[in-house]
Amino acid sequence: MHIFKSCLTFGAISLCAALALTVLAFGGNLGAQGLTSYFAKSIFIYIANSGSDTISAYRIHPARGQLSAVGPPIATGDSPQSLEIDPSGKFPYVANFYGASISAYSIHPDSGVLTALSSVTAGHGPQSIAIEPAGKYVYVANKISNNISAYSIHPIHGRLTPIGVPVAAGERPQSVAIHPSGKYLYVANAESDNVSIYTINSHNGQLTAVGQPISAGRQPQSIVIDSKGYFAYVANSGSDDVMTYSIDADTGTLKAVAPSMPAGNGIYSFKIDPRDRYAYVANLDDDSLAVYGVDHKGGRLINSGLPMAWSSSPSAIAIAPEGQFVFVSNYLSNKVATYSVNPATGALTYLANTQAGLSPIAMAINQRP
Repeated sequence: MHIFKSCLTFGAISLCAALALTVLAFGGNLGAQGLTSYFAKSIFIYIANSGSDTISAYRIHPARGQLSAVGPPIATGDSPQSLEIDPSGKFPYVANFYGASISAYSIHPDSGVLTALSSVTAGHGPQSIAIEPAGKYVYVANKISNNISAYSIHPIHGRLTPIGVPVAAGERPQSVAIHPSGKYLYVANAESDNVSIYTINSHNGQLTAVGQPISAGRQPQSIVIDSKGYFAYVANSGSDDVMTYSIDADTGTLKAVAPSMPAGNGIYSFKIDPRDRYAYVANLDDDSLAVYGVDHKGGRLINSGLPMAWSSSPSAIAIAPEGQFVFVSNYLSNKVATYSVNPATGALTYLANTQAGLSPIAMAINQRP
């Protein structure tokens, strides 16, 4: 699913209560030194606005989840669709669908303010970005040209340099993900209803296809790998479900391990919390957020039995580093909703809306010491 431009006070929460929830439920026994360290960290969220061709930046309050704007929005290319930050936390990259380009930025370590770097050419319709875990390579799924572009990252300046020629994908590659080992890359192809698998050459970043694509549901929209690299999850917007696959550590191949889990209508994004406990699905067409448990042994999603949380035209999902807050961009209302997370169930409680740019479509969180 590609969203085109044309179609589309915080509640009464005491700081002490929020602090207790953060420390006891999510952080464990941190102690005084741990608390000081936790609150000394700066956490920022960056939001790509596809209608206004900008990125908005905000500081996240670590106890309340409140968003405070950091500087004015900064320009992107035409119709940004995906936003990722390198593992060092220094360089964000944005895929501009109509601009056929990748914009690069640097992050000020104290203020979180972005500075534009040079952009590079991509294929036609760059839709999704993934960054290799060592921070050496960037990969971009080009939805119109049906291929994957690869780039190396300059470790000091963050500039991108193309690697070879784009590699063929399936029809309308929509989402790209990389295994935590950095050995494998996965692409969900929205029109061919499958997932392409590649190995990543650690020396030069080049991709090599692995066997034949693996069947998915109808119109796979999002692919996510769990933090340990055991399982892959594919959210299908056409069949309104999520499929679970085990990952062969030696070959990177996928094998379906459980029946698909029903979701809402028009899935746009899927996210797993940092500790692989809960999964969240943004259902664009019925204005809802679905919550699931995650089986650590078998990888399957567990129906939480919770009612779907309401969210106006939800598109992207971002989760705070400790998992205590979930942020959801609302595409039609031009806002970002903040939710607190019940650590025992994963249930979401709405806290606040924050104004974003026009048609917020992608988000990334960055934590700096």
